[in-house]
Amino acid sequence: MAETVTALLPLVKRALNITWESEETELRLNDLIADAVPTLRFKLGAPEGFDFSAPSPARNLLLTYCRYGYNGMAEQFDDAYAQDLLSVRAAFLVGVELSDEA
Repeated sequence: MAETVTALLPLVKRALNITWESEETELRLNDLIADAVPTLRFKLGAPEGFDFSAPSPARNLLLTYCRYGYNGMAEQFDDAYAQDLLSVRAAFLVGVELSDEA
């Protein structure tokens, strides 16, 4: 999980437009990502080894979930992105390859 958080941290910082260096901010983001990955894996039905750092609709949802979480609005994410969550979940269920090219 630490490798996943490390890989996703710069992506999340860019998505949140965080340009400053702060140990407190990094710790908060690390915690947020560590919670977001299993949460989105569950919501999407993603396989255990799925790489959220690779470009895909699942990564977009993870970055958006982190934005909602960072702003204290995680509970509103499901309602706002229900259709996207269902679409990506369906793709995982039928085995569609999720990538930038798909």
